[in-house]
Amino acid sequence: MKIGVLFTIISMLCLLEVRKICSKKEGGYPRYFSFGYKCQNWGTNEYCRTVCQLHKGEYGYCYAGDCYCEGLTEENRLFWNVYRKYCKNPLFD
Repeated sequence: MKIGVLFTIISMLCLLEVRKICSKKEGGYPRYFSFGYKCQNWGTNEYCRTVCQLHKGEYGYCYAGDCYCEGLTEENRLFWNVYRKYCKNPLFD
């Protein structure tokens, strides 16, 4: 009985730790207005890398016809959020 409870507790702690480690890296599809950045060359390509650099992501590639960025945060997902945050423009100051 004690071994079963101990095993259950250890298993749950391991699962929580794995979820925490795996969920650290954010990512997603950057958006230009409400549309994604379309691409045709699946895999790594210069266009998606440039798009991800624009959105302050770490690395980009084409997946399922849209550019996908590793390390993309929620606040930098939309183009206008990035523009307002990083570009100097007297209209937004």
